Parts: sequence; structure tokens; C-alpha cells
Amino acid sequence: MISQNNYVFLARPRRFGKTLLVDTLAEIFQGNKKLFKGLAISKKKYDWQSYPVIRIDMSKPDLSSPEALKDSLCKMLQKICKSFKINPSNLMDTTSPKTFLSSVIEELSVSGQKVVVLIDEYDYPVISHIHEGEKVASSFLQVLQQFYLALKVNSNYIHFLLLTGVTQLALTTIFSGLNNLKDISYLPRFSDLLGYTQKELETNFKKEIIRGAKSNSLIQRSFLNKVKEWYDGFRFSTKKLSVYNPSDINQFFQDGATFKTYWISTGTPSFILKLLSKYPKFDLQQELKNPRSNFFEHGVLDLDAKISEDDIISLLYQSGYLTVTDINDKGKYFLDFPNKEVRYSFTNYLTSALYNKKINFFDSYTYIADYLIDGNPRKFVENLDSLFKSLSHPTQKYQENAIGLAISTILSLSQNIDVENQIHSGKGITDIVAITKDTIYIMELKVNGSAKKALDQIKNKEYANLYKNKAKYKKKKIVMMGISFNSKDA
Repeated sequence: MISQNNYVFLARPRRFGKTLLVDTLAEIFQGNKKLFKGLAISKKKYDWQSYPVIRIDMSKPDLSSPEALKDSLCKMLQKICKSFKINPSNLMDTTSPKTFLSSVIEELSVSGQKVVVLIDEYDYPVISHIHEGEKVASSFLQVLQQFYLALKVNSNYIHFLLLTGVTQLALTTIFSGLNNLKDISYLPRFSDLLGYTQKELETNFKKEIIRGAKSNSLIQRSFLNKVKEWYDGFRFSTKKLSVYNPSDINQFFQDGATFKTYWISTGTPSFILKLLSKYPKFDLQQELKNPRSNFFEHGVLDLDAKISEDDIISLLYQSGYLTVTDINDKGKYFLDFPNKEVRYSFTNYLTSALYNKKINFFDSYTYIADYLIDGNPRKFVENLDSLFKSLSHPTQKYQENAIGLAISTILSLSQNIDVENQIHSGKGITDIVAITKDTIYIMELKVNGSAKKALDQIKNKEYANLYKNKAKYKKKKIVMMGISFNSKDA
């Protein structure tokens, strides 16, 4: 990355190690070779020349207004001047973020030495306001466009530039003129740049894995399989390679290998949940049924146009809520939640919003899932029916989406049920599959339709074949469930 590209952009979800990458690169460019003794880079032909490093974290400024952002950027540049012993009074206009940054770069380059610029969370001021509408978000974008213009103006003085963030805003717009900015976000060779691969997990956490397996009363392989189901699955290129969120794994082992949500509670990009509340017609379950073309290439968000359903899907992917699960032989991309933790957390958050309930409202209805564990699907449906009749529903047209999310949330709360949604078979897509110790429940949902029609769909499209043909499911009983809800009773 350092030797082949001078201007680099990298998008990754929150809490994925972007800041640690910035810290590491800062030490490398400051020539601190001793910190990397024994590591791969110490054996490379790298000159370890020391450069002035300008680091800017765009999640730190005051974002209460565009003007507050401008003032905060200037204050950050004041601190940078202090660290380099630059007297701001000797510079040009220090009230304009763009001019101030330009002056700092020029001052550091006065002896012919080029500078390194590392900007972390470059998009944070924009995405923090995206739920307030394109107009508000654009007002912050305009401030960033002016600020980042200093990078173009002073490109001759910059040895290396890295920008990290969550979203792919229209880079050609925000960095107008920086035509050589290389987006490495979804290139196969960088797919495991951040995050732990399965091999890295098993190599670097050997002691923790032994202790974790013991504390969970599992053999090591079963323990690792469960860790994978809960925390693996993030995929960042066409390469069939997934990674774990590093923050997740670190907290998981620090917490004694307790299986619960970590990333979602510390790194939740709340902007996307707030944005979804502005789009009540958005049906995620339906959207996940649709294969997509050129997904990695077309994930750019353009605030000059109204945010579309495709934009929301891209934001869900870039935020870490969704991932690419398959690419078929026609080049079509299929998306789903990356793992059990994200599925549970997202459906819990979104379902609570759809039904205007507090987070964790559905926690008190875990007893409904127990009926499936006990082998009583009829009682399961009866209790679901009672629950939905007691709730205030969203618009009738979108009840099936809300009901599907609510059922998935309730099932996901159970430690003894594995939940799968929108499973692609050869002839169609299954709504919900709940897998207990001895039974596989295949569910098709209808609103104001026929339960028999739903059941016939499962049979005619042979949804069960996907499980009949897998060795690990051969001893499990398969139960097909056509479930219909009447919106008039809601």
C-alpha cells in the first residue's frame, strides 16, 4: 500500500481497526523502525525516511453546525501547529480551514521535505447528519469539500495521503482534482488488510481458545464453529475470504468468551438506524431477495440526488450490517447479515423502531421461541398471533416486513435456536428457517393470504431440499410451516 500508491482511500465499518492502521502508518512514516523489530516490514527494502505527519480525526470536531465544524477544524490545526512548533501568526488566514491547512503543509515543506497526511473518518461530519436529509448533510459536505481542496492545491508537497471512512461518498466530487486517489476498499489483495482471518484467529489466540472452549463446555472445534457463527462473515471483495471484526474478538475473549453482542453496542453506526426510520416503506427482507450487479463498483453515495433504496443497501453494507454472502456464475451478488451477532442486534433495533417500542422490548417474548424447542409449532403460532394483535402495527402494506423482522428477533434471542433468513434455494427464497437441536422449521409468511398457499410454496419450490441434502442435518426432523396473519385483526 505504501510503496505502490501515494494517495489512498479505504472504507471499512466502525471499530474495524482503521484508527490503528493510521497509528501504525504514522509511526512508519516518522521512521520509527525500532517499533517494528521482528515484523514483516522490518525485513522489507524500505528506507525508513522520516516525514512530517499531519494526522486529522474527523470524528472529533464539533458537528452542531457547519460553522461549528469550521471553527473546530481551525482549532485542530492550531494544535498541529503547536506539535510542530509552528507559529500560526506567521501563516496566512487561520480562520479558513482550507487556507490554514494549505499554510501548514507549505510551512512543513519549506525545506523541500514532503509531508504525510492521514485523515481518519473523513466522512463522519456528513454521515452523522444524513438522517436529517440530503440538504443538511450537504451543508457539512460543502465544508469538507473546501477543506479537502487544500490537498489538491498542495499535492506537490504531499508524499503520502490516506483517507479512511465508512462510506464511499462521491470521491470525484469531494476530492475534485485528486484524480490519482486510489480506492483500495474492495480490491481482493486488501480484503484482509483489517480484521482477523480464521487462520489469524486460531494462530494468535491459542490460549484464549483453549480457555474459551473449556468455559463453554465445548470441544475446541465446536467452540470455534460457534465463534465463527457469531462473529465472522465480513467480506470486502470478490475474493471468497471473510474476516472477524477485531474489536469483537478482543472484547469477546476479555469477557471470558461469553457469547453476546459487542461490536453493535460499541460501534453502532446509529446514523443508518435513524435514516431507516425516515424510510418506512423500505423492506429489507424484500431487498435481500434481489441479486445485485457490480455491487462493489456501484456503492458510491451521491448527496446531489435523493437517497434511494440502493443507497440504503450500500450504506448497510459499508456500515457492517450486511455483507456479500455469494456471487453466482452470472456475476450477481447476494447480501445478508454477516453473522449471528449483527443479525440479532440489527433486527432488534429495527423491529423496535418499526413497532415504536424501546430497544430490547422483544426480550420478554423469548418464551414464544421455546415452543419450537419443545416441538410445539402450533403453540408457537398461537402465541405469535396474540403478540401481534396486541401491538400497534405500521402501515398494512408493510406488515409482512415488520412481522418477519419481529419473528426473527424473537427467535434470535434464544441461545438454542439458529435463525436463517432469505435462504436462496434453486427455485425460490425461504422467509425464515429456525434450527433447533433436533428440528428444522421452514417458515413462509403471508399477510392477508392463505396459510395453505404459503405451505404449498414451501413444497412446490422444494425449500426443504437444501437441508435434506446436507449431512449435518440428516438426523433432524423437518417441519414446514405456512403462517398467515390477518391485518384486520391487528
